[in-house]
Amino acid sequence: MWERVSEYFRKYPAQEKIANLLMEYGLKVRPEGIFCAEIKIPDQAIADAIGGDRRMVSATVNTILRNPKLKQIFSKLLPTAHLKDIAPDLGWGVLDVAIGKETDRPGLLSSIITLIAEANVNIKQVIVEDVDAPVVHVVIITETSMPGDSIHKIKDVKGVKSVTIC
Repeated sequence: MWERVSEYFRKYPAQEKIANLLMEYGLKVRPEGIFCAEIKIPDQAIADAIGGDRRMVSATVNTILRNPKLKQIFSKLLPTAHLKDIAPDLGWGVLDVAIGKETDRPGLLSSIITLIAEANVNIKQVIVEDVDAPVVHVVIITETSMPGDSIHKIKDVKGVKSVTIC
């Protein structure tokens, strides 16, 4: 996804950095500014987060709003509550499954999910991080920890590079 968006910002590295931050956090762009769901985020807060200034943020918003393709994408972003860091505090398991070049292979995620179901473990959340990266991380939050033999079965799925228990 980032590949499709970044081409519009290649001439403007500061705007590219801001656009990347907006995508990473699911911050949407409207004519009134930048929003986290329905909460308006001041331009200065975005500038502070990247070590820039608010004029760069304003220019990025204008670039997005002037381009119909960018506007269509950035106007629909939503933030997601990632449970990875709090899952252990709730007694849940966390698996980080690293997938290589096979990320577009149909059934890859299904194979992993099926193995978890066969271990009789409920899934609370699945987040696929940065689908354009050379190694994609699929973070799976489970209701309980996974049995060791199931971890080995997940590691054996074609396309899985590694499985880390967090």
